[in-house]
Amino acid sequence: MKKLFFLLVMAIMFAMQGFAQTPLNEGFEGTTFPPDEWNTVHVSGSIYWESDNDSYYTLSGNYAQTDYGLHENWLITPKLSIESDEDSISFYVRADGNYAGTTLNVKVSTTDRETSSFDATALLTLTSANDATSDFTTSWVRHAIDLSAYNGQEIYIAFQSTDTDGYGILLMMDNVQGPNIVLPSCPKPTDLAASNPTTSSIDLSWVDPLGTASSWNIEYMLASETDWANAIPEVATTNPYTISNLLHSSTYKVRIQTDCGGEQSEWSSPITFTTPCEALTIPTTVEPFNTVPPSTCWSKAGGVLPSSGTATLTPGSGSWYSYTLEIYPGAGNNARMNVYNTLSGWLISPSIDLGEDGTLYQVEMDILLSDYANNNAPELTGTDDVFGIVVSTDNGATWDVANAILWTNQEGATRVYNNLYPMQHLSIPLEDASGNPYQGIVKIGIYAGST
Repeated sequence: MKKLFFLLVMAIMFAMQGFAQTPLNEGFEGTTFPPDEWNTVHVSGSIYWESDNDSYYTLSGNYAQTDYGLHENWLITPKLSIESDEDSISFYVRADGNYAGTTLNVKVSTTDRETSSFDATALLTLTSANDATSDFTTSWVRHAIDLSAYNGQEIYIAFQSTDTDGYGILLMMDNVQGPNIVLPSCPKPTDLAASNPTTSSIDLSWVDPLGTASSWNIEYMLASETDWANAIPEVATTNPYTISNLLHSSTYKVRIQTDCGGEQSEWSSPITFTTPCEALTIPTTVEPFNTVPPSTCWSKAGGVLPSSGTATLTPGSGSWYSYTLEIYPGAGNNARMNVYNTLSGWLISPSIDLGEDGTLYQVEMDILLSDYANNNAPELTGTDDVFGIVVSTDNGATWDVANAILWTNQEGATRVYNNLYPMQHLSIPLEDASGNPYQGIVKIGIYAGST
């Protein structure tokens, strides 16, 4: 029995040692970024490390990049085992041109992946410039760094990209090769995903590389938070798992780690998700339009309201904006749109719950048709200008002109567009053409356009 036990232990140790001998060879060709066991850390700005495969720039398929724009971002390798004085790390980089402001620091940590753990002195620093003195070119250039000083240690390598003036380069990196990867005995979950958002919950799912884990630590917090010490912790014993008690219309970030008993994995790269807006109840509060759109639950869109059928909207466009010129003393800001040529725009409300009991409600607003950039009487407009209130009976999925109340200058119009000067207070019943009150969850679109 002693011999059998010895042989068994030797076999396991040999298998684990063999499992660890995987050289770093990353071409960023995977469907997810960062790759497995890599980490990204976003410190500042609206730019991130990401993957791309623009054929104009590519070396061999995908590559990692940071774009120009003020930022600081870190891309960190898996743990590497330095086993020889011959060990090194190499990579290819290029730029889209000669523009000053971008720096790539290659740094080392002998402890962990926290950015504060990396040596302040970089192993290599590449700096962009406006001329031929730039360390970057518009061709792919290979760089190699000797790691013999770390022989016998386990290390992490970080690629720290910074842009200090907002006008730097598109920095691209590919084919990172180096020492053997130390594959953890307790690997972190992969492919973390969020689905089925409600106003107060989200479903999470992930891939367990072990296939045998039964407990995971989850941390989540508002996306505006930067310190994970402020995160809300939960323990999941099922996959998928539902986080509850969330705020509506809020964006969160979440990460997960495997609990292997006496050991925890590293944290996964965080993902973000947004909970939908909660439907407003009647009566709603007055919306003063201090900003346009007033909140994330309001939206703007472009698209013409047709004479029949449904409109095709382009979310995020449209020409409504907030304006400071009061339409009457004390009114404050207002939502305004310049209607001319073929311009059309929508300002769309949050979801509104009208109930199911057949109660007739109405929407009220103050409106003024005026000259451009002032409150004076406008020039008389043609028959192609229109203002309308459109009700979407399927919570914003479709916008049918059959559910619109329109003001036009067409002959015989009962609601005349030109009569919106001077200011009018409108009270619009929320009922269909047959006089039936709208029910359920609706959205209201404020439309103006010219053809």
